[in-house]
Amino acid sequence: MKTLIITIITLFAIVSYPNYNGKWIEETESSLFSLTLTQKDSIVTGRHSSIMLYGNRIDDSGEEESIQGTIKNGELIVKIKSAYEIGEPGTAKITFIGKDSIHFKLITQPSCENWIPNEAILTKVK
Repeated sequence: MKTLIITIITLFAIVSYPNYNGKWIEETESSLFSLTLTQKDSIVTGRHSSIMLYGNRIDDSGEEESIQGTIKNGELIVKIKSAYEIGEPGTAKITFIGKDSIHFKLITQPSCENWIPNEAILTKVK
């Protein structure tokens, strides 16, 4: 019985993933970047909103899904489409830097015009 309990706990630890569910935001004086993410096991989907240059440049997916990715080795690698939707999506890496903060970093830019920041530290909205 003791071996069975240890096996179950070990299996749970192997298949547990960091929780990316929710709304994440970075706000500065001139910009706002947010991600709304939904996670099912290791698969994460969602949408983004990026408002830059005091609102003069907007890249907002609205209700359309613009993010799709997978968690591997504690990192979330996603494809992110610009709201302009012309061309190939970019690739970004998202990692936790605390319980309620994530680091977003573009690895490759979307191939079309976009106003997605190259890097951001986002905090979970409670």
